Amino acid sequence: MSRYPASLAEVGSEAFRPKLRTGVFTGYATVFALLALVLAAHHFGLLAERRWALVLLAVKFVSNSVAWAALAKRRLVIEASTANIAADVLLMTGGVYFTGGAFSPLVSLYFVEVSVMALLTNAGLTVATVLGSFASYSVMVGLEAGGVLRKMPSIIPAHPTTAHVVVFVAYVGCVLFVPGLYVAIMVQRLRDRERALEARARELVDASRTKSEFTANITHELRTPLHGILGMGELVEEGIYGPVTDKQRDAIRTIRSSATGLLELIDSLLVLARDEALGLEVQRSTVELGEVLSAIAATARMLVGSRPLIVALDVPTDAEHTVETDRKKLVQILVNLVANAVKFTPDGGRVTIALAPRPHGYTVRVEDTGQGIPAAMIERIFEPFVQADGSAERAHGGAGLGLAVVKKLSSLLGISVRVTSEPEKGSTFTLEIPK
Repeated sequence: MSRYPASLAEVGSEAFRPKLRTGVFTGYATVFALLALVLAAHHFGLLAERRWALVLLAVKFVSNSVAWAALAKRRLVIEASTANIAADVLLMTGGVYFTGGAFSPLVSLYFVEVSVMALLTNAGLTVATVLGSFASYSVMVGLEAGGVLRKMPSIIPAHPTTAHVVVFVAYVGCVLFVPGLYVAIMVQRLRDRERALEARARELVDASRTKSEFTANITHELRTPLHGILGMGELVEEGIYGPVTDKQRDAIRTIRSSATGLLELIDSLLVLARDEALGLEVQRSTVELGEVLSAIAATARMLVGSRPLIVALDVPTDAEHTVETDRKKLVQILVNLVANAVKFTPDGGRVTIALAPRPHGYTVRVEDTGQGIPAAMIERIFEPFVQADGSAERAHGGAGLGLAVVKKLSSLLGISVRVTSEPEKGSTFTLEIPK
């Protein structure tokens, strides 16, 4: 753990070195610019205390050189940089004092220092520089008002000459151009970094699209042999190629069940990959929800088999319930939800598929009395490869793609999906399907 505050510790990092080097170079430029102004001001009678001004500039030059040596040797960088900032504050306060004290026109030097610190360092050091400058100025004013320091005459002449005007214009030029130089350097660096990030982002998008296209193509190719396995298994099970014993029939059913599970996984991957690579197409038609839910309930009962699990269907029979949507994708959404409900509901439980009309559409509810979903996981269960129980010892298999496909297809069809759940009591997935 660093013995320095975070703002100071950052100064010692390798990533901070370019900023410190820039600060050192411009520090030298500032020293020589102020030296020229001091000599000119003294020559034209604007500055009486040239000796002290030169001493302050020498202190700044030495501190700047120490900071440069520390950077070159990568030793005591934080200490040298801190001393260099303190020398800046000392130089500014001395310059203010020797050019009029509390009402010196050089007070604006503090703003130069703060703006440069904001551009080259961080928020912590900038705040420290502001507080240090304010404290230094306040102490100087207090000592001057208390008579400890003698009052210095203002450098503003009663009758300025052309030479005086030139000196003041040169000073204002330094005040304006020094921060301007820092701003230009920082903006250029930011733009270079922005261009590099944009180029990298384009590379990542292209790589992601290539990956998605490859996944879509390979999963599509995998479906063909799997359909062949399922078809041949069905023919063998029916005895087309000769008598089949009970043990052989059980083995064939296991093969078909495994192939069906693999096909479902491939279909889920295909949906996600196609959406990323090419975008999924919607083929809308008139769909009767009652008929679709009845077929899905029948499929769910087949999945249940001999398990003591109730699959209930609650569909009003007083009228048809039609919507304009993509039938195949809607069926895939409902099958995924119902299959999840059956898988995660223990024996003796209940899965309910319910339909209810609402203004401008219908609500379909898939409710189970299963293990439920922890509250912390509800926001994440629609993400690809995320499962409520992701441990290796979980009781139920799966790749965590079913609900990701539900979310993707629902968004595509304009269907709203909500989930409520309570651990050990079950979950309810609600679809709001527009007409």
